[in-house]
Amino acid sequence: MARLLFVSNTARGIYIHRGSLMRFLKREGHDIIVATSPDKSAESLEREFQFVPIKRLARRGTNVWQDLLLALELYRLYKAFSPDLIVQYTVKPHIYGSIAAGMLGARAISVITGLGYTFVNTGLLTLLVKYMYKLGLSLNQNVIFVNRDDHADLLNEGILCEEKTLVLPGEGVDTEAFSPDLVASPSDKRGFSFLFVGRLLSHKGIDEYVKAAGIVKEKYPETDFLVLGPIDRGNPAGISEAAVRDWERQGNIRYLGITDKVKAHLQACDVVVLPSYYREGMPRALLEAMAMAKPVITTDNTGCRETVEDGRNGFMVPIKDVTALASAMERMLLMDDHERRSMGQYSRVKVLRDFDERDIFRTFNDAICNAIKSRQSRDEAL
Repeated sequence: MARLLFVSNTARGIYIHRGSLMRFLKREGHDIIVATSPDKSAESLEREFQFVPIKRLARRGTNVWQDLLLALELYRLYKAFSPDLIVQYTVKPHIYGSIAAGMLGARAISVITGLGYTFVNTGLLTLLVKYMYKLGLSLNQNVIFVNRDDHADLLNEGILCEEKTLVLPGEGVDTEAFSPDLVASPSDKRGFSFLFVGRLLSHKGIDEYVKAAGIVKEKYPETDFLVLGPIDRGNPAGISEAAVRDWERQGNIRYLGITDKVKAHLQACDVVVLPSYYREGMPRALLEAMAMAKPVITTDNTGCRETVEDGRNGFMVPIKDVTALASAMERMLLMDDHERRSMGQYSRVKVLRDFDERDIFRTFNDAICNAIKSRQSRDEAL
């Protein structure tokens, strides 16, 4: 149907988080090209799609000269492949990819899956990023959001106009793969357990999780607090490996590292906790936990709040409030098994109703086709 060029900052990120979407679009007849900086997941992408490495796309850094070289590289890439539509993820493609597409008169959309740590902070860098966002996004055919808060914030800041936007209920979750009926629990379960899943960033609330764990363990020492996810050494908000090991020595948590058996760990735990104050899109960890029929505890924060109906499938607490977080954990501990299972069952009902990826993918495909058709109609009119 159409040649689609997906652009993102890392091969691992787009393969893990957008692989299912790209497979769906491929089954719909689209030709999928993926352009990103190469890493270990590049080989996996090459097995399924056409892969193009981007040399100048660094996740971090504010070197103006390097960013200009990136814009030139993307300009040449877009010109060489002449896709029917460019689908851009992450900050630098949103900015420099959109500028390159605009210079070529190429069709492009940006998918905002969270505004990241830059929008958590204030200062000159944030003002500059907002200005660059306004410039880049103004050149897009459409801008797609995965939560209402990011959409409202960029509208209120005057960064884009509503006419070219679409809000999706997250990126969805594979409710067939993440099903509690299909997964066996690991054999090393140690009693009641809470599980944090995500990158080890301070903005994800990992510090608050560990502090709350210490409070709860003073009263309930047999409670197990697990942490699953990568140490993100390239992120300014990243937690060091030394800090993680120190938490373990203090007995507050057990660090599980990274694994391809996330479903088994979700199945084994009793409650999933994400006390994030990051500018989340829609946390995949919470959606996967809900699909696995787990109750969740999270914060009244962008993206997170849309996953929880407080008291029905979990609890929602204020951001950075360790006392409230520990209290919510204790409430879960003291709840009878039937009530807690009912919460988990409602998580499954909610995710099937609101966040099934099949429904979201169909809407995304419609948006892609409409973006291509609307541009073709304007070209014909001219």
